[in-house]
Amino acid sequence: PPRSTLFPYTTLFRSTYVNRGIAVSFKDLNNNYELNFNEKKIYYSASASKVFDVIYILENNIDLTESLVYRPDIDMKGSVGMKKHKYYDKVTLLELISHLLRYSDNTAHYMLIEYIGVDNLKNYFKEYNLNITVDDPFVRNYTATLARISIERLYNLLNSDNEDYKTIKDSMNNNNMNSL
Repeated sequence: PPRSTLFPYTTLFRSTYVNRGIAVSFKDLNNNYELNFNEKKIYYSASASKVFDVIYILENNIDLTESLVYRPDIDMKGSVGMKKHKYYDKVTLLELISHLLRYSDNTAHYMLIEYIGVDNLKNYFKEYNLNITVDDPFVRNYTATLARISIERLYNLLNSDNEDYKTIKDSMNNNNMNSL
C-alpha cells in the first residue's frame, strides 16, 4: 500500500492517541494513503460542520453575489467577521462564506443555514445522515471520517480556476483562526 510522509509517525500516533479517545481520519491526497483510528467515534462537530454550508452553496452554483440582510435577531456570540457589518446591512454569500471559514463565524453560519434550510441541507447530504436541527444547526453525529470526507470534498471544489473560489480558499489560508 502507498505510504505517506507521516508513515514513520503512525505507531506514535496510535500509541499516543488511540487509547485516549482521540479520533483520526487522514488521507494523503498525493497517493491516497489513509491513517484511521477511532474514526467512527461520534463527536459534536461545532465549527467543523460549517463546511456543509459552503459545499451546498458551491455545488448548487448559487450566485455568490446574492445578499442577505444582517438582522439583530440572528446575531450570535463568536461572530468576529460579522462585527465588520451593521445591522440591516446586506452581506453577500461570498462575504458570509469568507467569515464562516476565516473566523468560524456563528452569525454567518446561522444566516447561511436560514438561507439554505436545515431540511434542504439534510436532504442534499442524505448519504451522510446528518443529525442537525433548526434549534442547534451543528452536526451531532460527526466523526473523523465525515470530517475528512467533507473537507476533501470542499478541497476538490476549491481547486478550480473560479475566481470566487480563490477568494474562499484565501479566506481559509490565514494566520487568524482557521487554516486550510
